[in-house]
Amino acid sequence: MREKKIIIATPHVWNAPYRVGSHHYAGCFSENGWRVAYISAPITPFHIAYYLLSPARAKVCLPPRLGLWAKGGMQVDNIWAYVPFGLVPIANMPFFNSDWAIKNAHEYFIPAVKKKLYEKSFEEVDLIWLDSPLFWYLLEMMPHKKSILRVADDLTGFPELGKNIIDTEKELMGRVDLVVVSSRSLQNRVKDAGAKKILYLPNGVDLDHFANDISPEPEDLKKIPKPRLIYVGSIERWFDESLIFFAALQRKDISFVIIGRYRRGMFPDLEKMKNIHFLGKRDYATIPSYMKNSQAGMIPFKRLRFIDSVNPIKLYEYMACGLPVISTRWKTIEEMESPAYLAETKEEFLEYIHKALESRDSIRDECTDFGNRNSWARRFELLSEYL
Repeated sequence: MREKKIIIATPHVWNAPYRVGSHHYAGCFSENGWRVAYISAPITPFHIAYYLLSPARAKVCLPPRLGLWAKGGMQVDNIWAYVPFGLVPIANMPFFNSDWAIKNAHEYFIPAVKKKLYEKSFEEVDLIWLDSPLFWYLLEMMPHKKSILRVADDLTGFPELGKNIIDTEKELMGRVDLVVVSSRSLQNRVKDAGAKKILYLPNGVDLDHFANDISPEPEDLKKIPKPRLIYVGSIERWFDESLIFFAALQRKDISFVIIGRYRRGMFPDLEKMKNIHFLGKRDYATIPSYMKNSQAGMIPFKRLRFIDSVNPIKLYEYMACGLPVISTRWKTIEEMESPAYLAETKEEFLEYIHKALESRDSIRDECTDFGNRNSWARRFELLSEYL
């Protein structure tokens, strides 16, 4: 039987300290006998300058990206991961947000990405999987049998992305063989763009990593009093610091533990509070031990327009660890029909914290069952019917 091959192209570098859908799907393909070329967003001199000069450089994740390019990629089981290096960035600033930039940036890769793929015997593949419009060129560059575009976010809600990226994504929606969406809210937009076929495939959880973890309690967590209410994820503009401040001020008996890339001075009011603990980023391998040694999980997102389309991976992960979850309410999280407590107001968020901590033993089985029903392996089974 001939070995199947896939190119997965995504903004997220393989050796990042976090894991998102593209990582998990790459793992599923690999476990099912596919050879995977995992290509992530290119770095440029612009990224290097930003990393060296900007106080927000931690967001760039440059060292692992630069390392993967410098050593020509890395091999992990059936997965070859690589980051291209180019001279032309695609960014929302004059010239680099133009049609010319997105259509021609790949021509300035050093070395050419096609050459690297050929070196790894990916001259022809069964499937090209795009997690971002940045990689449109692969459809023309590489012979393939089928193509998939995965749409996991409403890109129009990200001001840092230029119109060239939004327009290219819309064009791809009508071009690929299948568009995979992670939320119902994205389906109409994809349909209006002329998609040939649409598959609703929500996010999921790596059960082996989260549900079956038996790691000891982390040393830094031992120092933090119980009960612990934990957040694990990005600390970006959608993170509602005012909601955390209100809840922590009212419930000083609860420790609010926040894990994610963080720069001192971002939230000075929160940093002054003794029951709020910013632990910074933690390796993906250790995250289940932090969750399992907390008493509840939280998703304190602001109700921004693009958040309506977000299908939060962390909700599945919290629940696989048996945690009750308190979240703000938005459209997609309602559609998930999970046992999570969904709050409309800060007062309701506070009320649900109390309810979650009181009922955590009785609701544990319901939470773990939700996690068990939503594994990445099950998502791959559904996807396989379309391949």
